[in-house]
Amino acid sequence: MLTNTPDNLSFAILEWANQKHKYVAYYSSNHPLYNKLPSWDCDEVFAFGAEKIISLANNNLDELDAFVSNNNQACFGYLGYDLKNEIEVLKSENPDVINAPEMFFFVPRIILEKSGDNVKVLKGEFDVSQFSDVKYQPTKIDKIEFVPSLSKSEYLKKIKQVKQHIQLGDIYEANFCQQLTATKKQLDVVSLFYQQSLKSPTPFSAFLQLNNHVVLSASPERYLQKTGNKLLSQPIKGTIKRGLNSLEDNQLKKQLSESLKDRTENIMIVDLVRNDLSKHAERLSVKVEELCAIYTFPQVHQMISTITAQAKTNVSSVQLIRDSFPMGSMTGAPKISAMKIMEELENFKRGTYSGAIGYFKQNGDFDFNVAIRTIVYNADNGRLSYGVGGAITAMSRPEDEYDECLVKAKSLFDLFE
Repeated sequence: MLTNTPDNLSFAILEWANQKHKYVAYYSSNHPLYNKLPSWDCDEVFAFGAEKIISLANNNLDELDAFVSNNNQACFGYLGYDLKNEIEVLKSENPDVINAPEMFFFVPRIILEKSGDNVKVLKGEFDVSQFSDVKYQPTKIDKIEFVPSLSKSEYLKKIKQVKQHIQLGDIYEANFCQQLTATKKQLDVVSLFYQQSLKSPTPFSAFLQLNNHVVLSASPERYLQKTGNKLLSQPIKGTIKRGLNSLEDNQLKKQLSESLKDRTENIMIVDLVRNDLSKHAERLSVKVEELCAIYTFPQVHQMISTITAQAKTNVSSVQLIRDSFPMGSMTGAPKISAMKIMEELENFKRGTYSGAIGYFKQNGDFDFNVAIRTIVYNADNGRLSYGVGGAITAMSRPEDEYDECLVKAKSLFDLFE
């Protein structure tokens, strides 16, 4: 099994930043644990303090595009799933317990990059020597009961309705999600993130403190990365639990690799991503570098494919995101029909969940994860939210889909035991 010990220096810096600043971002690849897996393009990056905030009620993507294209400044934050309504003629009318902005980015005063024990100051002034003798001590996390938005019988009924839409030809595949919620008025979010990093270390880990909204992500999935003109997307479709020993673990990996249902799910989304990237790609540059590969994480094995493309030079970074967002792995196919039907069948507003967390560099390059395995917390009302879902196809068995949701939610339940 994979194990991880969160770095003392990293969490000493994070705790200090979280006490001193209202706006903090910290992204970790959990190297060397994942040094051979898809991960952030740096080991660890910190950003704190806000020179400028980009969070608007309307025309979020137009304003973000103008900023990223014209200001040559790095910014950190997230894109909420419900930005879909700015991209297509869609709506989000389900209840929202978190009330987070549709999108939030900030331009930090200080940016640090860390590799091992080496901390490099990329922007601002920062004295890392002040942490040389600091010992980070996480506080104990109290048990918190999370309540699902659907009972098991309600969930099974919803899956049958999704399959009816598939049988009618409305969609081929859809990612149906439910929400787990809890209330906790006082919460040490850095200690919670420490425990999350201890128990669920992932290659696209992210911590965001955005005034009174907090996002703690243990995501294993990359949405989209831009490096120069190269685009890279790595959708996940296909999940199975870990075994109790190495023999069972290998058998489960083989089972996932040979699963016709999971391979079908994955290949459908690969085709969707290929189509999304081709909108602004150089001719014949879209390639599937790896198809249905199996990768191992602390609680699960997952099936990941890798798609690359060369973007045309006259397309802005935000335009590349606009025309591929939300990511296919969290919508289904055809994308617009799947999003419409999921809005009708789901009973919560996804918000930050199943959006994307990441950053833009000064030169317009970017890297974003898929906001899954992610806790979102509103410190004002004490509400916590955790979304979980899975791809539904004609071959899906409702009971199996329910069990898969429990496997994906295990990392949350483990945090509060």
